[in-house]
Amino acid sequence: MSFIVGPSKFSTYLPNKYVVIDLEATGNSKFNYIIELSAIKIDNNEIVDEFSHLIKPPDFRYVGDTRKVSSFSIKKNRKIFYIDSFIEKLTGIDNKMIDNATPESIVIKKFNSFIQNNIIVGHGMANDIHLLNNAYNRVLGIDFVCSFVDTFELALIIDNVEYSLVNLCTKFGIDNKIIHRARSDAYRTYLCYEKLKKIINDDSEGVFREGFDNKINSMIASQRNNMNRKRIKKFNGMNWSRIKKFLESVGNLEDILYEENIFVSNLMTDRDRKKIKDIVEYCGGNISDTIDDNTGFFISNFNIDIDLIDSFTQIYRNVFEHTEKNTDSEISDEIEIDIEVDKIYHSNSQKYDELYLIYSSILKHNRIKVISFEDVMNSYNLGYNPHRVFDESLSSQTYDNTNNFYLYLDGTNKSNVDIIKKNIIDKGGHIKTVLDESIEYIVLGKKDNTFINSNEFIKFIFLISTGSSIFIVNESRFEKKSLE
Repeated sequence: MSFIVGPSKFSTYLPNKYVVIDLEATGNSKFNYIIELSAIKIDNNEIVDEFSHLIKPPDFRYVGDTRKVSSFSIKKNRKIFYIDSFIEKLTGIDNKMIDNATPESIVIKKFNSFIQNNIIVGHGMANDIHLLNNAYNRVLGIDFVCSFVDTFELALIIDNVEYSLVNLCTKFGIDNKIIHRARSDAYRTYLCYEKLKKIINDDSEGVFREGFDNKINSMIASQRNNMNRKRIKKFNGMNWSRIKKFLESVGNLEDILYEENIFVSNLMTDRDRKKIKDIVEYCGGNISDTIDDNTGFFISNFNIDIDLIDSFTQIYRNVFEHTEKNTDSEISDEIEIDIEVDKIYHSNSQKYDELYLIYSSILKHNRIKVISFEDVMNSYNLGYNPHRVFDESLSSQTYDNTNNFYLYLDGTNKSNVDIIKKNIIDKGGHIKTVLDESIEYIVLGKKDNTFINSNEFIKFIFLISTGSSIFIVNESRFEKKSLE
């Protein structure tokens, strides 16, 4: 299965208009760059445009005595190389060809313009997408995002065989004279895709079509779960409770807001907005009109307490989630809205709209810290103490068995739940049944990916973004029968 963790998505249909791609790479996990990239634009089984370039990576290696290198270039009187003899023999590309090739920064920009928003077709797409994503990050500062079809997966649906591209071509009688060159591999992938697509579309009993739909749904679910797990791990890095306590007790707002990008609530009065703007400028920060990956703080017009979080959680499930799903072309199920919850929302829709903006922004950009106008003013009024500088190195997680724990053990059997509870309590910990600002650790079970779709997750996001000291830990830390 194509293991994709990232924003690219499996296409839910087999396109007639697409771009088929292939690439060759340096082939070293510690030095992994694209050295050749090809793309062929297809419209109704006709080639309409092509793109192919050798690429000079942004870095190189020096030839050492133990390196198995068949060719090299000279830079500052020293031998350098990009690929070892194995890759050179496999592809027929040598180090001099790569050193004289077009720089990565130019090729990636041209490639991005060439593929536009077309669906991408390839064979064994996981590594290609990974390498392209890294190159896009370096050159364009963005992720490589596409919808794609993997011929490896299509062949698996039809024959239940994991074909290499060479073996898949052999199956269909396609010439394999030139292999492991990007243009040739892309062209042969195109030929294979058209044959696979025809088999699926011509299946009168719909077995292959059903297999395709089931496979895609399974892969999308797997990708979503993997992304959720990756996202959950990042949330521990959002914990800024020590910074908040520092602001509340010491002040020194300048140390915290310096060079930070700050978004100010649209609900704030002009008078309060001017106060915030003056304070941010004084502290060396920047007021931003938009929320993006560089946004450090969201200054809200009101305090966000647990009661407000509980209300928003109900409203999100009954109002905002309903809107999200009905605007998603892939989901058409109707959701019945709770009339009483709808009344609560409309009683203060501006505030709940802002909470939704905060919640969705944190999910998208992760690092946003939420602080109220009142807290900013209180910290500013404490002034600046040059003898009390915030030490960021102390912000990491410090585990203490005597803390308050909230258990979210979905998928954990009862005997293990009992063991986990006993181990926590025996070490002096306290298990709480309500997730609020007193919780210091959330223990996740084996089905940790379900947490991200739960009401508890919404509460966690607001608690951690507003400065509560909560860390997520896995049940494996506590499930041993005896803790030493």
